[in-house]
Amino acid sequence: MRRLIVLCLIFLSVLSFPGNICALQIQGAVWSTDAYKYALDPSLGPPQGNPDAYFVVDAINFDSRRPDGKPKNVSFDEFLNFPIEWKILNEKFNPKEKMFTSTRKEEGIFFRFTITPFDVSKDAQPVTVIHDDGINFSIFNVFELYKDDPDAAKPVKGLEPAVTSINLKGVPPGNYSLAVLDYGALNDTENHVLIYNTPEPWTILLLGLGMLGLGILRRKI
Repeated sequence: MRRLIVLCLIFLSVLSFPGNICALQIQGAVWSTDAYKYALDPSLGPPQGNPDAYFVVDAINFDSRRPDGKPKNVSFDEFLNFPIEWKILNEKFNPKEKMFTSTRKEEGIFFRFTITPFDVSKDAQPVTVIHDDGINFSIFNVFELYKDDPDAAKPVKGLEPAVTSINLKGVPPGNYSLAVLDYGALNDTENHVLIYNTPEPWTILLLGLGMLGLGILRRKI
């Protein structure tokens, strides 16, 4: 019994590790051709026409910064932590190639992440996005970030990423079909960061179960 409780606690701690997203499906799309205008201001939405590719990721936790501080122009695969799958629409697009060809000319890449479903509780906590360039967040037909925080859609100046807190208190509680996070990456730096953290009610439940398990284990001892 004691071993079972310990194993459960380990499993619960893994599930509740920050950055995980429970019961969410995250579809992505990327535009890398003639995307500078839209990457410069993600509130414009994606470029017209089909994306270069679609992909699937299990979490939005992308950070190309290296511990040694040296810049590194990563590939699409590396930046996106190697997506679960790719669907290539543009035969000239290769996810294994570097995201940018040069730092001497203006280049931009537009990413769109579609999160389904998206639940908003009555006492919803803010969603936090860490990003090095502009972002735009919207809940289908309800809420758009840039209307409340126009600076969030603009490129981040300097080397340190910005932290944007998205207050959901003005959003009517409910289960929405999707939420969209748009991100424009620019070649003004070789470091790119996009980390999406959402408060998860189930994490609180897991914590409660973990504490209960610890109490039972202590009594057994």
